Amino acid sequence: MSSGVRCRSTNGVFHRSQLGVFGCPRIWELTDEGFMYGGQRAAYRAYYASRVGIPNAVAESPWCILQNRPSLRLDWENDDNCEASHIDGRGNNYYEQVATAKTTLVLPAPARLVLAISGMAETEDPQEPDFTVYERMEINVDDALVATGHSPGGGLGCNGGMAAVVTAPASGVSTDEEGRPYVDLSAGAHSIYIWASTIDEWFHWRGSSRLANDGAYYQFDMQLIPIPE
Repeated sequence: MSSGVRCRSTNGVFHRSQLGVFGCPRIWELTDEGFMYGGQRAAYRAYYASRVGIPNAVAESPWCILQNRPSLRLDWENDDNCEASHIDGRGNNYYEQVATAKTTLVLPAPARLVLAISGMAETEDPQEPDFTVYERMEINVDDALVATGHSPGGGLGCNGGMAAVVTAPASGVSTDEEGRPYVDLSAGAHSIYIWASTIDEWFHWRGSSRLANDGAYYQFDMQLIPIPE
């Protein structure tokens, strides 16, 4: 699947679970809270997934495992501050939405993990000089922050539509020639942890805007490249 394909709009056709670099299978531990489209009424859910596509462990998971594993995509449900125009017509979600994803890579040889965050998000709320006023996405590797992302804001109101999310490597993290942060991993076990939320510490809404026909989404692209010994 490419970034242009909306994971929640499934046509029922997904590729079989694939093995990652070095033949290591990956199992994701996923959570979501504040989501409604599966009938859970914002309840907290924790479940596992290993196959490419939308996890079948729960109804309407906002997570999707992409074919270029171990990449993931997270689709937010529409907010309640602007007129609803969600692609499937199910309307607004007024809850705080929080989602996490965690996996462990067991590498038999050294590898470079290259990371990138992309997606589309709201332009309604004004920009502020501090990251804490946006919804925030974080990727951690072995309990160390590697990259962050947030909506662009801009104070354009409900008619402002959508714009690309703003991303940045964490302090001290190296980047490649394309500006993507990366971490060199030794052979052995390494953890990846993703956290994302639609509400900041002051409980300002950071959801999708009225013109976001496919809803706001965040995509976490990850690539493992073997390091010659």
